[in-house]
Amino acid sequence: MKFSDIKGLDELIRNNHAYQEQKEDLERDHSGKVALFSNGRLQQLVDDRKAALAQGQTCFGLGHFSVIEIGATPRRTGSGRPYTLAELEQELGRERQLNEA
Repeated sequence: MKFSDIKGLDELIRNNHAYQEQKEDLERDHSGKVALFSNGRLQQLVDDRKAALAQGQTCFGLGHFSVIEIGATPRRTGSGRPYTLAELEQELGRERQLNEA
């Protein structure tokens, strides 16, 4: 599988950049809340993850939003070594450069 085949990866990267830019303020003012991001912008703050996921799916559709628990330790995704978003972004960039050549 190529990285460019991962549905929503560009959205995830864009939303993570937006979160990182606001992280300090969000953690200071809204720790424990859940941030709903879409199109690289904070769309809404919600009280719980389940509600944020439902809201994101209803408003933006799968692959077009990200949910981030403010101040929480990132979740493990399984027994394999997960990629960081920075690594995914780097690999996606390499893949796109190869496709352009």
